[in-house]
Amino acid sequence: MSYRFILAAENRQLLRNPYKLLALVVFALTCFYGLYKGHAFYNERVAEIERIQGQQQELVQQANYWLENNITGPEGRPWVNIQEPFWAMWYANHHAYDAPTPMMIYSIGQADQFGFYKRVSMWTTGYDPDLIADLQNPEFVGIGSLDFTFIWIFLMPVLLVILLYDVKGLEYDLGFLKSIMLHAPSQSNWLLQRVSYYFLLALGLLLAAVLVPFFLTSMSAATMGVFLAYGLVYMLVWFAVLFFIIKGGKGQTDQAVKMLVVWLLFAVIMPGGVHQYLNLRHPPNYMLDWVTTKRVEQDEIFALSYQETLARVKQAYDWLPPDAQLHEDSVSQDIKNSMSRMVLAMEFETVINGILADLEEKNRAIKRAHIISPVTFFQNRLNNLCGTDYYANRSFRESVQHMGLKINETILKDELNQSATNAAIFKQYQALE
Repeated sequence: MSYRFILAAENRQLLRNPYKLLALVVFALTCFYGLYKGHAFYNERVAEIERIQGQQQELVQQANYWLENNITGPEGRPWVNIQEPFWAMWYANHHAYDAPTPMMIYSIGQADQFGFYKRVSMWTTGYDPDLIADLQNPEFVGIGSLDFTFIWIFLMPVLLVILLYDVKGLEYDLGFLKSIMLHAPSQSNWLLQRVSYYFLLALGLLLAAVLVPFFLTSMSAATMGVFLAYGLVYMLVWFAVLFFIIKGGKGQTDQAVKMLVVWLLFAVIMPGGVHQYLNLRHPPNYMLDWVTTKRVEQDEIFALSYQETLARVKQAYDWLPPDAQLHEDSVSQDIKNSMSRMVLAMEFETVINGILADLEEKNRAIKRAHIISPVTFFQNRLNNLCGTDYYANRSFRESVQHMGLKINETILKDELNQSATNAAIFKQYQALE
């Protein structure tokens, strides 16, 4: 039997089987829904960021008007003086954004569990409550959103089971498998040719689903190539597993049951078991140190004597002026407050480093578990490529933390230099990152 004959026979069998056709249609529609949902999510985030940037620009323009017309601040707030570094920095209205990438169309991942923008001030940290909706699942080991990646990782194997369960099984049940083998050079070659038809069908679905959005948006070709490579390897792994089940199968029921058991084992039981084990081995970090610093140590830091505060700031920064210029009686209360905020920011940074170390230890444990939960490995890699995993959000939070620290440093420097804010300095404040 020629390969072309076998492909034609499989095509006819597929077209005559309403259940397989229905499964293909449902899967294709589900893929379309996943892509539509990812596209809507991406557009929603882009629109929200543009809206916030517009509001931010309006506030900055108002602050520029005050500076140009020698107005200290808004009416009804006599304590505000925008010519002072503190208030100028406040009205510079800094924001940090976790800008979505077009690859988010394929994978929402953990992006819907984290904040993606933040108004950054001298009081901001990278672990404020609005940024950390779910930090207890650093490397994703749960199921997640019904996006395209989820559909390909968890539902594509089910489609393959529906398409392949009767390959050889039907002939075995009807009792003419031996007759067919008389005309085939080998059973393995015959099965491989038949299975390859469905592989080409699944590959066509993958390429159609992935490449259409790629050509309609401005995605990175290199990232898309890696994304496709992971999708292809994942699909090949499943085809290899199902091929060996078919090869040793004894009928349609036998093959279908074995295939479903394998799918349940690797797509449900293994990820769920790893998740439960890690929760027991590495309990959730409720960030009690951060809460204590926010609620208790903050007041204690601001209650420190000026000399204690100055000593702690000098340990971290060598650009402070000589002690003679920092005598307690010669510095303003604004400078003292800025130093206290610097100490508080450093304390938060120490606490956050501890939180990161704990989460990274859990991540390493998850990566070691990939050998027994390969589905989780592929899911996390695809989320990473789409910029929707824990590490993408962690980079955003680190930028928030860095910006908050930079704001405090700049305020203290300008207060020590007794710099009055003008339009040029205010523009520098706006550009702070």
